[in-house]
Amino acid sequence: MKNNHTNNGHFGRRHFLKGLGAMGLASVLPLSLRSADLDYDAIEFDSSVYEQNDAQTIIVYLYGGPSELAGNMTNIKEISSKSQNPYPLGNERYIKLTNDNFWGNAGGYAMQRMLDAGDMNVFRTCYRTVDNLKSHGECTSQAQRGRDTEGGAGIIANLASILYHKGVVGEPTSAEDVGKSIPFVTMEGESTFFTEEDLNLKAFLKPVAFGTGSDNPYRRDRWYYETRVLDHDSNTTYGNVFDAMAQRYNPTGKIKESFTRRATLEAFADEIHNIELPEGVAYPEDNVFGSRLKTAMNLLIHNPYTRVVSMGSPGLGGWDDHSNAIDVYTRRMTQLMEAIEAAMAHMKSAG
Repeated sequence: MKNNHTNNGHFGRRHFLKGLGAMGLASVLPLSLRSADLDYDAIEFDSSVYEQNDAQTIIVYLYGGPSELAGNMTNIKEISSKSQNPYPLGNERYIKLTNDNFWGNAGGYAMQRMLDAGDMNVFRTCYRTVDNLKSHGECTSQAQRGRDTEGGAGIIANLASILYHKGVVGEPTSAEDVGKSIPFVTMEGESTFFTEEDLNLKAFLKPVAFGTGSDNPYRRDRWYYETRVLDHDSNTTYGNVFDAMAQRYNPTGKIKESFTRRATLEAFADEIHNIELPEGVAYPEDNVFGSRLKTAMNLLIHNPYTRVVSMGSPGLGGWDDHSNAIDVYTRRMTQLMEAIEAAMAHMKSAG
C-alpha cells in the first residue's frame, strides 16, 4: 500500500480523512446509518488520493474468537489469574516473550521480525462501548458490516458500491477483460463482508470465489464436458447443454452469473495458479494460510484491478486462548504469522 504524503513528508489529516472515504461510509460516518441511507454525493472522496494510493487489500479474518493475546502479553499474569484455566507461566515450552512482549511461541517471533524490519504495524482495537456483547456470531456479523446492530450491507459490499459510484472502479467492456471483472475476491465462500442487502450491486462487483494451488472452482473435466458430443449436426457438447440449462432454469443471481463467466474465470484462475514465485521467496509447506496467501498475493500482483481479497481461517474455532486451546492456538498462530511473513517477502520481491 503506497502512502500519499504531503510536501513536508507527513500524511496530512485532511488527506487521511479523504482517503478514508474510499474505505466505505461505515468507516467514517456514524454506524447507525444503513446501506439504504448511502448518499454518494455526501461522501467526501478524493479520486487523486485514491489513484496515488492504489491500495490493494487482503483481509485475514479469524473466525471463532480471534484472541489478540499473541500481540500483547504485558498483563499475562492478570489474564492468567482471571482465566477459566491458568496459564503455564514460567514454562518456556508454552510461553516465551519477544522484546516487544509478543507471544513468541504463538507467532510472536515472526511478528517481531516483521516489526523490526518495518513490515508490520501493530495496533490495539477499540474497546466495544455500544452493545457490549460477547457472542462470536453476533460480533462477527457486526464487525463485517461495520455496524453495532444486525443487518445492513457488509463492509466490502459498501466499498464496492462507493467506488463504482465515484467512477474509480469501472465495468469491464468485454468478456475477455476478465481481470477487470474481479475487483473483489473471496477465498472463504459466503461471507458477511459481501452481504448486499439492498445495494443491488452489478454482477462484476460481486465477489468471485478463488481456490488455492491447483484448486480451481471453475474447472470442468474437459474430456467429459468439452469433447463428448451429444448432437453431431450442431456439434453440441455436454458442456454446451449444461450452460444452456443453467441459463434457462437458474434464477437471476450468483449461480447464473457464475455460469456465464465460468470459462473465462477458469482460464484466469489457472493462469494465476501457474505463476512461479520470485527467486528466494518460499511459503511454508503444509500451511493452509501459506497456500491461500500465495494465491492471494499472485492475484493482487498480477491483476491490478483486484481491490480486496477476503481470506478467512479454515474452519471455526481454534483462535481462543482459554480452556484447553493453548496448544492449538500457539500452533495455528505461528502458521498464520509465518505465512504472512512469506507474503511480505513476496510483495517486496515483486516490487
